[in-house]
Amino acid sequence: MELGQRILALREQRGMTQEDVASAIGKTDGYISQIENGSANPTLKVLEAIAKALNVELVVMLNEPIPSQLPHDRRILVERVQRALVHVLPEDALDFSSMVSLLERRAATAEAADVG
Repeated sequence: MELGQRILALREQRGMTQEDVASAIGKTDGYISQIENGSANPTLKVLEAIAKALNVELVVMLNEPIPSQLPHDRRILVERVQRALVHVLPEDALDFSSMVSLLERRAATAEAADVG
């Protein structure tokens, strides 16, 4: 799902119109429409304002939705990781990246074992 589609989905989930969001961030509803249909590329500052207007953390708005077919315990884990990403400091990024690489290698090994 593209960013504009995620913004649209979040806006609709909250019962807001494009005009509501536009008014909250000081932009036009036409601009919100362009963002939602992918014809405009908002700045980080605009994305932060949209996230605030939608009452959602920016990282949640920027991340792909968690697949609904994941088991409940894994969905909870993914949500926790997404929330934790907001707080990763630059000096911790290397450690975090190493941890993600390890998890990816383990997942690939497990998938290969399932196929074989």
